Amino acid sequence: MQVLLSGITMLLPAFIMGGLFPLFARLYARDIAAVGGEIGRLYAFNTLGSILGSVAGTLIFLRVFGMEKSLMLIGAVYVVTGTAVLLKLGEFRAPLARLAAPAAVGISALAVLFAAPEIDRKTVTSGVYRYAPVYETVEGLKANMRRISILFYDEGTDATVSVEKSRGEISILIDGKADASSGIKDMQTQVLLAQLPLLLHPAPDSVLVIGLGSGVTLGSAETHDVRWIECVELLRNVVDASSYMNEFNSDCLADPRVDLIIGDGRNHLLLTERAYDVIISEPTNPWISGVGDLFTEEFFRLAAARLKPGGIMCAWFHTYHMGDRDVRAMVGTFKSVFPDACLWLVNDGDIILLGSLSPFTFGEHVDRGMLTPAIARDLDRIWIRSVGDLASFFIAGSDRLAEYAEPARELNTDDNMMLEFSAGLKVIESTEPVHIANFLDLAEPLSLAGAERLSAEDLARRSRARKLAMESVLLVSRRGMEIAMPVLDEAFSLCPTDPYILHKYVEGRMIMGSMLYSKGDFEGARMEYHGALVDPGYPLAWRAYLGLGTAQAATGDLAGARESYMMSLERNQDNPRAYHNLGKLERVAGDIYAAMEAFEHSLRLEGDAGVASDLSRVYMELGINLEKAARLAEQAVSWEPSPDHYITLGWAHNRLGDNREGEEAMLKALKADPDNTEAMWGLAAIRLSSGDTEGARSVLKHLVTLGKDDVYSRRARQKLAELEDR
Repeated sequence: MQVLLSGITMLLPAFIMGGLFPLFARLYARDIAAVGGEIGRLYAFNTLGSILGSVAGTLIFLRVFGMEKSLMLIGAVYVVTGTAVLLKLGEFRAPLARLAAPAAVGISALAVLFAAPEIDRKTVTSGVYRYAPVYETVEGLKANMRRISILFYDEGTDATVSVEKSRGEISILIDGKADASSGIKDMQTQVLLAQLPLLLHPAPDSVLVIGLGSGVTLGSAETHDVRWIECVELLRNVVDASSYMNEFNSDCLADPRVDLIIGDGRNHLLLTERAYDVIISEPTNPWISGVGDLFTEEFFRLAAARLKPGGIMCAWFHTYHMGDRDVRAMVGTFKSVFPDACLWLVNDGDIILLGSLSPFTFGEHVDRGMLTPAIARDLDRIWIRSVGDLASFFIAGSDRLAEYAEPARELNTDDNMMLEFSAGLKVIESTEPVHIANFLDLAEPLSLAGAERLSAEDLARRSRARKLAMESVLLVSRRGMEIAMPVLDEAFSLCPTDPYILHKYVEGRMIMGSMLYSKGDFEGARMEYHGALVDPGYPLAWRAYLGLGTAQAATGDLAGARESYMMSLERNQDNPRAYHNLGKLERVAGDIYAAMEAFEHSLRLEGDAGVASDLSRVYMELGINLEKAARLAEQAVSWEPSPDHYITLGWAHNRLGDNREGEEAMLKALKADPDNTEAMWGLAAIRLSSGDTEGARSVLKHLVTLGKDDVYSRRARQKLAELEDR
């Protein structure tokens, strides 16, 4: 049905618009003897209109009115045009009829500009085309939209760019697809894209960064003692958006060594006369229209021509949503230009390719670079604290890459653009396990020249540990975390400092904690969450403390739970669940005002039905903000129409004296959960307050017959006894 509706929405207008030219030709070309000239003139006007429309749409309408109002204005033009055609067909001669078209233009324009509602920016930037499998349902999409706040939004001529914040993490989105973020996995990729090539180059002096994005890579490049850096970014609004990441990119554009160029990266390489020690290419995904030519053989040859002797090319690529042949073809394309190449696996989805026209080494200059305070601080924030930690990301050198790429048999070139077309076929598939399995066969200890100075035993141990962690990824995808966790335990025991292994281990422990909690094994969950806190400073620690607090509360350790929630908030203040859970504890402890403050803070951060319902009940307990309590309950029901939220809504209407609405809400709760004792007690209480004693008595009798021993059943027995005594 959705496909049918989408087809009608797009195909019907397209079909009708396709008939406009023949229609106008029929209206305009009346003289059969001069039909050729008249059709030619009409075609000329049509062409001129297409040109002016394109220019006006991008340079005027979009910038002045925005996307939605521009579309509505264009729609108004179509309506007016249709009106004019009808007038022409009817051969209206009356003055009022002749004025109808211009009047319609003015009225439509004013209505669009002043009466049209603002577009929902969260809907525009939701990226449903990409994240539909994550959202699953419309309700899932709405829930996700409630979790985010938009810090920046700009409808540019080339793309709509936004900056979103959710639970402390900032993301930059282009046309609804996240292209950079402050999350630990993205941070590792963004930092290493600069640090790897610049550390491996013995004396870098000049750098070119293609793609600003978050600015983190540029900021990491600035930690090196280079003389100048060029950064080429295609989208002006991405530059504006990057300022929201200044905390993470060290305000990279303020560095006087940086020359920011707004333009196309490939054209810049084609036209510049400069040469570079390091070129870093970090575009968006190859399946995005217009980006594919930054992954072709010709692009890499152009980049190679702009490298100084001994220069290093660094290219980002990804394995998520990419077929096996595509990744092999990308590696083969890169290797065909750079005979000395190596592959580094940052996480399950991101790889970094380094290449040079001459052999590069992992020599002592890497050690010296990592001892530089600025570089050491930059690497420390992604948990790389030694040369061995850095070496752990290495997967394979030139010889093994050639073997890996051979099955692809075809390179990605300007002529075939195979990646741009084939990559889109996997855009909603989870493909990482396929490539992890391939990299397991490919992986070897660091084999670059100069690595022999490092302990062969240490490199072998790290390689073994990394392989075990990669094997756990395959086990999770095939048999679940319970089977994979012992393998992760072994990997962590071999190399607890490997950033990839640390992340997998912490994440695995939290998944195990969540699984055990859902099964009712609260003590087991507590132990798993506690095990995830191997490094309390790790970026995921706030989530581990949150899970630990939840498990502690379930086991009755309320003091421990409160401390864990506070530790979670200490590490991430944009943490609505911690505030919500803390508010629940305060409410149990009797500090209703502290509970109210915590609930209010949680709701400011994220629209959650449970929080709205709890805050509504707190307002009712305090006897304040009763109208707001009702609005919150209505909001909770609209977000999640559960029995508990309908009960809250029933009480809220009752407190406002609207017993009819209150009774209706309680009945809806009972329809969803017929044995809900609070809903039955609430229905009876509302009927009593409205004078329906017999109706209340009937409900109370039914509640008592259920034989439960909770607070509402006890109240029902007591109230029923009072009614019987009357």
